Amino acid sequence: MDRMTGSGELKTELSSLIDEFTRIRALRSRAAVAAAIGADPKRLSDWISGAHVPQTFDALWKVVVPLLAEVHGRPGPRTRHPQQLLWWSERRGHWHTVYERAGGRAPRRNGLPPDGPTPNTVPEGHRENERPYEITPLTVSSAQGSMPPSRLLSADSAVVRFTGRSSEQAALEAWRDNPGPEWRVRLTHGAGGLGKTRLALRFAATAREKGWRTLAVRPRRSLPLAPSPERPVPPSGIVGSGSSGRSVGQSYGASPDRSSGTLVVVDYADRLPMADLLQALADVLVPGEVRVLLLARSTGGWWSRVTDDLDASLIPHEAVELGPLADDLPARLAHFHAAVDDFSATLRRVTPRLSAPDLRGARYQQVLALHTVALAAVLDGTRGTLDEATAALMRRERAHWHAATPPGTAAADLERVVFIATLRGPLPYAEAVLVLQKALSSDAERAERALEAHTVCYPPSRPGLLLEPLLPDRIAEDLLARLLLGGARPGYDPAPLVSAWCADVLPRLLDPPGTARLVDAAQHHPHLTTQHVNGLLSAHPDLLVRAGGAALTTYTMLSGADSDVLRRLYGLMPPEHDPALGEAAASVLGRLHALTPELPTEQQVALEYEWGRRLLAVGDLDRAYTTAQRALETANGDARPHVLLLLSEIQEAFGQPENALAAARAALALAPGARTELRVAALHLPAGDPEGGLPHAEAAVRLAGDDPAALTVYAALLTETGAHEAAAEADARADALFGTRSGGLSIERERLVQLHNRAVRLDRSGRTPEALEVIRGALELCDRLPENTDDRLTTRHAGLLALRSGMTWSDAPEQSEHDATRALALLSHRSSPTTRPVRAWATLNRAMSLSALARHEEALRVTEDALALLGASGADSWPVTARLGAPVAHALATFAGVRLAAGAELDRARAAIAAALEGYAALSPTETVRRTEEIADAHRTRSGLAC
Repeated sequence: MDRMTGSGELKTELSSLIDEFTRIRALRSRAAVAAAIGADPKRLSDWISGAHVPQTFDALWKVVVPLLAEVHGRPGPRTRHPQQLLWWSERRGHWHTVYERAGGRAPRRNGLPPDGPTPNTVPEGHRENERPYEITPLTVSSAQGSMPPSRLLSADSAVVRFTGRSSEQAALEAWRDNPGPEWRVRLTHGAGGLGKTRLALRFAATAREKGWRTLAVRPRRSLPLAPSPERPVPPSGIVGSGSSGRSVGQSYGASPDRSSGTLVVVDYADRLPMADLLQALADVLVPGEVRVLLLARSTGGWWSRVTDDLDASLIPHEAVELGPLADDLPARLAHFHAAVDDFSATLRRVTPRLSAPDLRGARYQQVLALHTVALAAVLDGTRGTLDEATAALMRRERAHWHAATPPGTAAADLERVVFIATLRGPLPYAEAVLVLQKALSSDAERAERALEAHTVCYPPSRPGLLLEPLLPDRIAEDLLARLLLGGARPGYDPAPLVSAWCADVLPRLLDPPGTARLVDAAQHHPHLTTQHVNGLLSAHPDLLVRAGGAALTTYTMLSGADSDVLRRLYGLMPPEHDPALGEAAASVLGRLHALTPELPTEQQVALEYEWGRRLLAVGDLDRAYTTAQRALETANGDARPHVLLLLSEIQEAFGQPENALAAARAALALAPGARTELRVAALHLPAGDPEGGLPHAEAAVRLAGDDPAALTVYAALLTETGAHEAAAEADARADALFGTRSGGLSIERERLVQLHNRAVRLDRSGRTPEALEVIRGALELCDRLPENTDDRLTTRHAGLLALRSGMTWSDAPEQSEHDATRALALLSHRSSPTTRPVRAWATLNRAMSLSALARHEEALRVTEDALALLGASGADSWPVTARLGAPVAHALATFAGVRLAAGAELDRARAAIAAALEGYAALSPTETVRRTEEIADAHRTRSGLAC
């Protein structure tokens, strides 16, 4: 294609896109389009006319992005939704091709053309070497008799045949194969040693046999699922199959000739920082079906955050706890003897039928415990307790180190390096040498010799990374406990000098991941908490905070957790609505409260108040209410109104506006002022008494001065009373004040409330296009806010989507249905009473959009769901429930309209309309009556029916 033709193609595509944008936005000129997307009008005109080609592709793409987002109803290209990312990747590649055909050129980097990302690559600016995780083919290693005991026990060595877990395998296969959404996510969680990784590897093997690609996402500092050493780690997110040497590793990577989909396994999911985990899922840019299997020791705040992001992207998810492998003694004996047979075969040992040790007790429910005693029986004939078996294997492990120690390297050095690798590995060569130099207080030559000896014992599982850590985790944790002072166990006594060195170097060696590993080990070895962890965290609490919410929560559950350490940790906690550490912060305060029952009353009230706020922020309303009530019993003086306001917020979240208002009024009586006046004013909205709230709002505005939050509440109350002009004036003042303020989550949250109220007011005054523009800006703000641990922000976000859905169901039903579905997904795991009206509203709007799309059967079913949410399922109750509030009356009107449009259940439609009109007559809301009549008229017109 010549340049003239290519220029015409660019002109045609850009003009078509702008024309569609103009139609959707109801704009009158190209200049208005330029203003709406922040482009230069003359430059845009030159591009459309073909007079000039954009100087760079980036300049063109900056203009195209907002046009594509609006025309196709897509979130921006920075979305975390994997399928949306793939769509944007494909669009970018297409527009780059059009641009080059037109003669455009972009600056080259490293002599390579700056092609936009294509499917199966990471988007520009997000290269693999910048990630703290890797996406690689999922593999297992081949077992060898010369392996140390730890490697023989490791799940990825697959020495012991997989047995049992038939129900778990069946459940995983059903989850993988059931038709439905392209993306699904499943979390398997349970204590270390239960066999989560073994189960995942088995599942991956069966998936591979059925033609599925299998990939692993792993933190760079953890190697439970190893890639083949013969295959280089690719620079981007997705890996083709290639060929791999089966003599080194059995590949479970992508099949080149047949593929049913892609299975992604993420081990240690709770150890990845949340933003990295979500970005890793977004980096898996593959077409077709994708199943993501997460493995973790526990659920908690990190999983809540993940589910919120998945809900926002409409990706189904589930969490399943992995139970014990063997509950009864016969099952344990069977697994023990099977493991003995497989270890004997791998080690080429002929062993008689070994009698099993005493396998009673909860410890032997775990697959790792059974394999440990089996391996000790094969290697040493040990048939004692689990501790004795572990000690025997540790002796074997140390003998393996000594046998591999080359001349010139002290055996003690190798023992120290294993300790370092367990806490810090794996690392690139240069960094590994540097860490060893500092820890061993040695020169580079000694560090390199020690590193070489360690590499012989524990060969790297992937190129370029040394200091392979000890696996499985429970074995590594046991080694840490034995090497550190105070951790002696039967049959394994490390050299005193080595133990003393480990204790001395520990503070200088730890980083956040190593700190998390040490805290994990302390769960099973309490002396680590009192002798090491508490002292380390007292001096460096930031290490644990940076390790993430899962590690913080684990520390709060340790029997030896220290109150002073907890105070230091809490001092580093982010604001209460931070999505990453919200639940961990609540756990820290909860444990601190349990450890300090004898605090002075004032300090106890302050602690309970702060704990209650954190519990409210993460949606734990029952405990928040109990905590606030306990604080209120002893609060006095200045503290009492603060506790009352907290109790008011909790009761509002419970859907009890009258009780919330009573608590706020009690606070106002004790502490008159702008804050308490504003709280009382705001609660008159959900209580259904806007006129009663106006005097308090006016007082708040007067006392607060230039406070946009007070003006926003005042405008909302005025809107509800029909004073639209006065509301517009108050809203304009609030808008001007927001323009002078920047930063801070609280300011942005207040801004959201103001934008939501303005959109409602504009729509009610007949200025729907302006209202839609306000909602668009509010939704963009939502995308920038960390809403995931805050029910109020999430509910506001869903409310904005439902509001837009209700405005567009007739003219743009596809967009309306998408908005309503997304709103419902946001609220799918939030069942508090305050979310129920928004869920009902979104459900009704979805029904109307489905009706407009002629998907009548779905629409009929959805309206039933809406009435159930509002407690109005039975027709006999309609005349009564319709009088209880406008939402029920509106739901009945919608219920009727959908049936009229479908030409079905007309008797029920007539009864619903009669009840709705009777309810509106009792409530007398003029605007809502008008809306109801519009809905009914629209459905009548479409169906050709009348009541």
